[in-house]
Amino acid sequence: MIPENLKNIALNNLLLLSRTANGVVDLSSSDNKKDIMLVTSGDVASELAINNYINAINFAWDNKDTNIQSPKDIKNIIEQIAKIVTSNILKENNLIRSEDSPSHAYTYANRIQDEMEWFYNSLYDKLSSQPIDIIEAAAFVEYEINIRGHFFADGCGKTGMCSSAWLLFSKQHSLPIYKGGFKTYYKNIPHFIKEVGEFTQKESEAYLEFLNFYKSLF
Repeated sequence: MIPENLKNIALNNLLLLSRTANGVVDLSSSDNKKDIMLVTSGDVASELAINNYINAINFAWDNKDTNIQSPKDIKNIIEQIAKIVTSNILKENNLIRSEDSPSHAYTYANRIQDEMEWFYNSLYDKLSSQPIDIIEAAAFVEYEINIRGHFFADGCGKTGMCSSAWLLFSKQHSLPIYKGGFKTYYKNIPHFIKEVGEFTQKESEAYLEFLNFYKSLF
């Protein structure tokens, strides 16, 4: 189980960044989201989001020493985190986003599986390189899960944050502090449709901007 001091940091970050944990249910990421959610009440969603995140961050801590031998190992851990994050919030068999967003420029839903495969392979390459830049890898995880691909039907912010924490835990690295909260985090998010695979020049510039912001959180 995660040490109490790290748990407190993780929960504080959750409250700084997650609207759901603060009682706001956002149904804007896809047209069918309201139909696949088990919970739309703010108070109920808040309690579940906090409890689920505690379980997810404990899972991340307990798996920090997992021997990663393939992209599939990464996929299994991150998607288990996503399942824990959305437990009793999202209806079963709806984990992966299946519709395009009417209000956000995420990777198109019909290309998510290709993007996820590229993501897991790219992250595996980053973790296999020497020396490992664990902060860049953590930023890449958050950017891909929450901002570029937005892979999951719900809980992408929490899943991205918890998955990046898993990587940081694996290298005994400190957690970021999401100072400025939700508005600061999303202030400079690019609003163009994301391609699949390697970043275009425009996407590379957007990612570098996010990476510099992420580094400032430590």
